[in-house]
Amino acid sequence: IHGKHNHEETRATFSRSEIYSPAIIIKNMREAEKLGAFISEKISRKEFEKVLKGVRGPVEQKDGWYFMSGREKLIGKRLKRRKESARKLEIAYKVADVLSSVPTALLIGVSGGVSLHNAEKNDDIDIFVIAKKNTIWLTRISIVLLLLFRGKYRKRLDRKVADKICLNMLIDEKGLTFPNERQDLYTAHEIVQMKPIFNRNKTYEKFLGQNTWVLGFMPNALEKIKDKRLKIKDRKKLSAIAYLLPAVEFLVKEIQLWYIKRHMSRETISGEMLAFHPLNNKEKIMQAYDARLKKYGQKI
Repeated sequence: IHGKHNHEETRATFSRSEIYSPAIIIKNMREAEKLGAFISEKISRKEFEKVLKGVRGPVEQKDGWYFMSGREKLIGKRLKRRKESARKLEIAYKVADVLSSVPTALLIGVSGGVSLHNAEKNDDIDIFVIAKKNTIWLTRISIVLLLLFRGKYRKRLDRKVADKICLNMLIDEKGLTFPNERQDLYTAHEIVQMKPIFNRNKTYEKFLGQNTWVLGFMPNALEKIKDKRLKIKDRKKLSAIAYLLPAVEFLVKEIQLWYIKRHMSRETISGEMLAFHPLNNKEKIMQAYDARLKKYGQKI
């Protein structure tokens, strides 16, 4: 974050970043260059910390962690969640290896708390899926059945959801660009923080290319993630049978819609996007952000 630590705008930006993950404030080009040198391992941690010793005011530091004044307890919580997230990510890798056998699944990514290394023990694992053109419903039911068979699917009324897979969002490859009403700061952050763990036919790269609007909110985000390495490669080629599957798309769509409409709540259903929200995290996070803006004296 670029700015002076005692400026209201900087405090507001830092307070939002803190909701998601650790952040650091740099004041000028010298500090930016030092940060870059540290990231690229051109200088040692000890030398880099000398640059940070001047931090004062609402931002404090301890043991290499930076936090808003009075929130030191977050350090222990962060370390615990980081460890828990790593464990859950390994589960996601194993599940994705199975789900990648679905020939119409082009991209599988982990989102939510796990992707931010901020998950708790009892949290589920959110996944994001891109389906082959005109097979979004077929892809969904195929994934749901595989997850049910392995006992990993998070059902609508489940109370114990730890380590279960929540099929949070699916989009059709013909609609990779998020609609205008979803092009906001929250969605931009969701796109950037998503960890792709299976990628077929360079779908992840196409997805990023169709959502460059995120640069309006996070100018350096795509540059940072464009070379992200995937643990699960494109190992399974798109089977020829996949081109015959759209013929049954209509049937499986009608069956699933019949079931979903019996319990409709906050779902988003369109021809190119299926979004399921067991919890309204967007509203929750934005409320927390507004509260912190008020706390640190920034007018909304």
